[in-house]
Amino acid sequence: MAQLYIVEEFEERRIKGSGKSFLIGMVWESVKKGDSTVEETVVKSQVVPCYVNDVNTEMARRLLALNARTRIVMTNITRLPGSLRATKTSKVLARVSDFPVCMETVESFIKPEVVSVAEARGSPVKRRMSVCGDVVEIGEFVDGHAYKRRSLQLEDGGSVGRECES
Repeated sequence: MAQLYIVEEFEERRIKGSGKSFLIGMVWESVKKGDSTVEETVVKSQVVPCYVNDVNTEMARRLLALNARTRIVMTNITRLPGSLRATKTSKVLARVSDFPVCMETVESFIKPEVVSVAEARGSPVKRRMSVCGDVVEIGEFVDGHAYKRRSLQLEDGGSVGRECES
């Protein structure tokens, strides 16, 4: 069982060429250590994507109907490194009592810190951030198999940074 806070609403996405689709939504979760009979300790809280493969279920319809900033409880979910996945046996409980949510973690996801190009170059891969700099070059729009992107090249104080994708 997981207590989740919906940060970005669930939406249906289609996989090009296959006719298949899935749901994705960004949720806040806290990973706890301990059991329900003893006091639990929050180890970490994070915002992660939650995937639902079977979009034709009652659970998927319920998730699509929920708004952002809603507290829910989901049962029978699979925790993967950096994400959650709902299974065929997962259940969504939308009428739950309040539980504590680390709003600092949620707000830092919604409004990531603004960094310079030099700081962005030294950051870990897949870190969510906003980069501030002068646009040097705008690349062509690429409509790939699983993404749509336009490359931008930014400059900060005379040093040209790596390409950023929007």
